[in-house]
Amino acid sequence: MNPRALLFDVDGTLYSQAWLRRRMMLRLGKACAGAPLKARSLVRALAAYRCAQEEMRAAAAPFKNLEEAQIELASRRSGIEAARMRALVQHWMERSPLDLLARCVRPGIADLLRQARERGLGLGVVSDYPCERKLEAMNLRAYFDVIVCAQDREVQCFKPHPRGLEVAARKLGVTCKEVVYIGDRRGVDDAAAVRAGISSILIEPDGAGMSHLAALVAATPYQKSSFCTTN
Repeated sequence: MNPRALLFDVDGTLYSQAWLRRRMMLRLGKACAGAPLKARSLVRALAAYRCAQEEMRAAAAPFKNLEEAQIELASRRSGIEAARMRALVQHWMERSPLDLLARCVRPGIADLLRQARERGLGLGVVSDYPCERKLEAMNLRAYFDVIVCAQDREVQCFKPHPRGLEVAARKLGVTCKEVVYIGDRRGVDDAAAVRAGISSILIEPDGAGMSHLAALVAATPYQKSSFCTTN
């Protein structure tokens, strides 16, 4: 198969999520040192937020406001007021990790994206979270023509719902049969690809799957790119 475009997940695919989580746990511990009640409240809030996402994956239809629905569900599950939940998520999950991301970019991914670009492949991102700042922090933003996240007005649902992949393919101007999706979660990324009619490659925590992806890019004939570098 010679695809016209590649779509990528972000968390755990473009960077090592396990490495980042270990460093963030150290930061959490330092921030809560000597304050066990604060620590328990913070851990409870972030765990509830992640659990809310997993629960919402099963939804058959898009939400009216995915971001608010996740905050509200996490707030109910944890007993933490919604405004407080939102502030904790914004700080600990969106802003605080940014300065660490450049250090945990998956080895070889920048070279692979460069080669894909040189061969004229369209490149896009489909993530369950807003990822523009993450891509900038990893110095990878310039490679991608299209960025789609679950919270976009056109999506409003988490994978394995296929809508995010379908929206990204449409923005790239290709059919789903002309796309390969690269992710890291079995039952989520690969399931979303199946539902969208898209081929997929899973990257394991140890990097298995990268060689398959590299071989796919290397086998793609050079073609004149028809893709722009902005959304």
